[in-house]
Amino acid sequence: MIQTPHSWVDAIKELGESANGEAILYNAPQGKAHRINATALEVLKLCNGERTINEIAEKLAEIYNADLEVLKKDIIEIIEKFAELKIVGEGPFEG
Repeated sequence: MIQTPHSWVDAIKELGESANGEAILYNAPQGKAHRINATALEVLKLCNGERTINEIAEKLAEIYNADLEVLKKDIIEIIEKFAELKIVGEGPFEG
């Protein structure tokens, strides 16, 4: 299961429709900020520690009426980037 540490979830600032649903993630303790697109934001919101990548893909396929296999590939790329940036990870987060 993939989850997001609360410090990132609590720091999501949605930019609104004028920015096409993009968001800025800001983690004050780490002093890091990242701008993400609307799709990446939806993926992040679904990373709750309970859903698998397949479940996230199924949910987004319903929302966007998109091909499940294409979505899985895109979601894996997004989650890998998030993991590299320590925005998401497996298991409980410490700190």
